[in-house]
Amino acid sequence: MFYSVQALTPVQAEDGPIIVSSDLADLETTAADYLSTGLYAEAEQTYQTIIAEYPGTDNALFAQKDLAFLYITQGEDLQAVDAFEVMTADFADNPNLPYAIYQIANKYQGLQRHAEARDVYQYVAQNNPESEFGIRGQTWTAGSEIQLGNFAAADEAIETLKTNFSQSPLLFESIDALGYEYWRAGKPDKSKELYQYLLQNSSDNDLLIKGQVYMASCEVRLGNYTAADEAIGQFLLEYPDQEQIAWVVYDLAYKYGSVQNYAKTREHYQSILSKWPNHERALDVQASLIAMDIRENVFAVEPNEVDAESLADFVEDAQMPLTIFRVAEYAYDKKALLQEKEGNFEKADENLQRAIALWDELIIQYPDHELAAISYHMAGDCYHRLGQLDETQQYYQEILNNHPDYRYAWHVQFMIGRIYQEMEEADLISKTDADLLTQNAYEQMLELYPDCPAAKAANNWLRIYYKNYGEQG
Repeated sequence: MFYSVQALTPVQAEDGPIIVSSDLADLETTAADYLSTGLYAEAEQTYQTIIAEYPGTDNALFAQKDLAFLYITQGEDLQAVDAFEVMTADFADNPNLPYAIYQIANKYQGLQRHAEARDVYQYVAQNNPESEFGIRGQTWTAGSEIQLGNFAAADEAIETLKTNFSQSPLLFESIDALGYEYWRAGKPDKSKELYQYLLQNSSDNDLLIKGQVYMASCEVRLGNYTAADEAIGQFLLEYPDQEQIAWVVYDLAYKYGSVQNYAKTREHYQSILSKWPNHERALDVQASLIAMDIRENVFAVEPNEVDAESLADFVEDAQMPLTIFRVAEYAYDKKALLQEKEGNFEKADENLQRAIALWDELIIQYPDHELAAISYHMAGDCYHRLGQLDETQQYYQEILNNHPDYRYAWHVQFMIGRIYQEMEEADLISKTDADLLTQNAYEQMLELYPDCPAAKAANNWLRIYYKNYGEQG
């Protein structure tokens, strides 16, 4: 459930596509290869060659855009601005210019440089109001302001969006995206306003469904639980076959639990299992119900010493792995988190050790169970919080050795590299060894999981490392 600024296909010039020579294709491939291998000076020179030898073509425009990309990536801000200004001057009449400008804004946004992204989005909106990228630029001018926390400026940009692009077929898609941005920024009141606008004005069924889902979610986040219940009920009347609302029901159940209204929590969890038994949340819901039963029954007397044997009379054999896992998570790990926030580190450490003991029990008794990999992960995380870095690495490595298809293997591989740096900071290994081991861990992660969420951080670390030591360390 997230939005991203779309990477859109450039439009063709009215007189048809330009025929690309084999030499030009070779130059473009060479530039891309240089860029991907970190040979930035060579990539820069190749882009400049394309621009000089094929002036006025779409290929020259995109080489100029890629040159700006290169400077932005390298943090060479003055060169990036110069490249942008040359592009907008030399290709002012090219119909693909708005697309190229928009992509430069996206580049800044992808690097979390939201102020620069806002300025470029605003440029394309103001200079290309009739283009598809005009409304997209105005949308993400507002989106960038939200990401910067400039909510008054975002509201102003949204009003401009509604006024200047009132006839655009993309308007409600934009409102939907900005409603989500406010929702993600923890501003459910502003998100709710935008979704109300969408519901009142749009006729797009997909957007209406999404709008009602997020309206219900906003009510949950605002603490309007009765209103959320009503919104969910209305949604199910109108769209009985749609399961998008299930995650909102899940969140509402959790919120009811946070205010100790366990009857409503149980009611909503059970409705998820009844209506959407194959939903991705179903396993979590089932586990949460088990945890509630455990808390209400087993833990009523003594919650501090629980193992599989003590649960045997309460839990069916088929549910035992899940029960062990949830007891470790809810009774000990989450309790330790609260104790850490309170500064009660001695008690927190005790509960982390208890959680590890239960996850170890699950791993030993059920080594082939689907929860074994995540048990290694959770136990490794607990050791990390305890400061026991060698043990952390051992548990993480077990996942990579024995559970390579684990859904968060990329994160484990990334953390192995990061923990080598922590080991160096703790004087457990030398800086040379830490950097070399981190290099190997990150390169392996990028080879196996090139598009994972940690790829950017790993690439940034490696870029600095290569700059200082070269690719061979």
